[in-house]
Amino acid sequence: MFLQQRGREVFSITHYSKTPQCAPPLFGTDSFLPLEERRKLQMAFPVFENEGARVHAPVDYNQIKELAESVRKYGVNANFTTIQVERLANYAMTPTDWETTVKAVLPNMGQYMEWKALWYDAAQAQAKANVTAENENQRQWTFEMLTGQGPHALNQTNYIWGVYAQISAAAIKAWKALTKRDESGGHLTKIVQGPQEPFSDFVARMTEAASRIFGDAEQAMPLIEQLVFEQATQECRAAIAPRKSKGLQDWLKICRELGGPLTNAGLAAAILQTQRRRNMSACFNCGKTGHLKKDCRAPERTREVELCRRCGKGYHRASECKSVRDIKGRLLPPREEPKSSQPKNGPRGPWSQGPQKYGNQFRKSNSEKEGTPEDTPEWTCVPPPTSY
Repeated sequence: MFLQQRGREVFSITHYSKTPQCAPPLFGTDSFLPLEERRKLQMAFPVFENEGARVHAPVDYNQIKELAESVRKYGVNANFTTIQVERLANYAMTPTDWETTVKAVLPNMGQYMEWKALWYDAAQAQAKANVTAENENQRQWTFEMLTGQGPHALNQTNYIWGVYAQISAAAIKAWKALTKRDESGGHLTKIVQGPQEPFSDFVARMTEAASRIFGDAEQAMPLIEQLVFEQATQECRAAIAPRKSKGLQDWLKICRELGGPLTNAGLAAAILQTQRRRNMSACFNCGKTGHLKKDCRAPERTREVELCRRCGKGYHRASECKSVRDIKGRLLPPREEPKSSQPKNGPRGPWSQGPQKYGNQFRKSNSEKEGTPEDTPEWTCVPPPTSY
């Protein structure tokens, strides 16, 4: 409160502080992403120019969500995923925006650190190229500006528009250079065409590996063509040799029908594979695979010297005993039949219909199944008829 004198009248003026209005209540939204991932997505804001001033606008949430789902379902190296990453280059993404977006969509921190290292390498190479540029403004686009470090760590919205294009190009190049999970990679000399592999698939594997190593596959195309020619199958090399100077596109047309399962090489590979499967059976003598008992060079295994527990007359197993009487002359009961309905040697033949006179008496003969004489009817006498 203070007093203000205007002429002879004195007025008292009191200032009251306005109480702030309460904010409206927050409404919940449904999302399959955890809270930490949603916070990361909210930090990505590309740069836009509105009435001469630079402003940040949020990236489309659905676009980043689709990119995260594509990485989870198809992987970081899938063509569909790479195209979605390239769509982000249409916006003026700052270095911090790229770091936050990539960190949100990649499945683990290891891949993010790999991408960041590759991104720094690409930015360093671009900064060296900017030093020798003809444009004077482009010479000032340093490594710190491309990566958002040093004096450019806080103010990243007032760059020249060409800087954002170089930042996006370096980020996309680093994304394409990410290695696949569960793949050794990195050795072009170890990529060899399989006997039944189509030539186009072999070229695709070689080109993809070279692009991850060199960054740009077009610049390394002479090396790729030489490696493709040297490490292709003999059939494909014979078809390419007369037209070796035509280029890779011409090779794909010539070899599009070679390398399948119906070619001579494919049939030979199928025969070798069948022989390998046959050789997988184990030897009955030594137990090793690759040969049979008759070809085994190991000494023959000797059986344990033990009398038969059934008859006691020979050195054989009780399951293989064929004796009818034991060593004391007593009749032996018949061996138990196998539990399976069909024996190992196939179905049993027809049995003898006559009475059994020899052999094991414990087996019932068919004559025992016939009726006894007591069951036959007795003869009776009746008087003759009185008239005929």
